[in-house]
Amino acid sequence: MSHYSALNLLMAILLFCSSCAADVAFQYPTEQNDEVIHLCKQVVQRGTRRFFVKGGKITPFRPGKEQVAIPAMQAKLPDGEYYCGRSDLRKAPCAQGETQRIDGGVCSYQR
Repeated sequence: MSHYSALNLLMAILLFCSSCAADVAFQYPTEQNDEVIHLCKQVVQRGTRRFFVKGGKITPFRPGKEQVAIPAMQAKLPDGEYYCGRSDLRKAPCAQGETQRIDGGVCSYQR
């Protein structure tokens, strides 16, 4: 068997094996995800990446500045704080009543 035919056989086996790999599932965006993306665009234009939703009103969070809701904008999102962009929550402080962080570590303190 020549060197090229062995290489071709190896490539054919690799191609066959890669086609048998598990299927990748696509997660379609939800209406809530679309709304967060839309709101993030509005909030980022106001110089921050964090915002609060309370009673349907959107308030960009800007430390050291007055917190004013965005007029003429309503959200269907549940009340809470939202962050636009990537975040690493593994080392986030614990919420009230929690005893364990997302990464499985023990809470050093609680809010």
